[in-house]
Amino acid sequence: MSIKHSQRGDTIVEVLMVVLVLGVVLSSTYAIAVRTLQSIQLQQERTYALKLAEGQLERLKAAAISDPTVLSGSSGFCLKDNLTKQDLNGSPTVWMNFEPTPTNNYVNYKNAGCIKDPANGDCSGFCYHYGIRPLGSNGYLATVRWDGPSGRRQQVEIAYRIYP
Repeated sequence: MSIKHSQRGDTIVEVLMVVLVLGVVLSSTYAIAVRTLQSIQLQQERTYALKLAEGQLERLKAAAISDPTVLSGSSGFCLKDNLTKQDLNGSPTVWMNFEPTPTNNYVNYKNAGCIKDPANGDCSGFCYHYGIRPLGSNGYLATVRWDGPSGRRQQVEIAYRIYP
């Protein structure tokens, strides 16, 4: 008398292969999602920085029309809402040319340039540093710097020329 055994189901090797494939697919999906979110955040920050630079240039245009003497004699400055000029804190050339060390980021340079903190106003976390510097005859460069979502230093610049 012989007993027939029918075996049904998956072996442990097959189950482990399925788990491995699912793990690779899920981890790839997660990595893509994280990169996409960082890219979206960077674009939002870049848009905000461009708005800051454009705002500075709009103030520059208004100041050039209302009181051109405000723009003279400065190597680096920013313009407040009432078109008053604020010289860059410290040496303007230091601000325009500074490169933080790998252990320091732009947030640690609280006295560099004019500062805008969109979150809580005290620059305790995320800050934009911005300023304008003259470029030759009647030319200006608006610069905005900040630390991006991945910790990399970011910068946007817009050049503008005032025609007399």
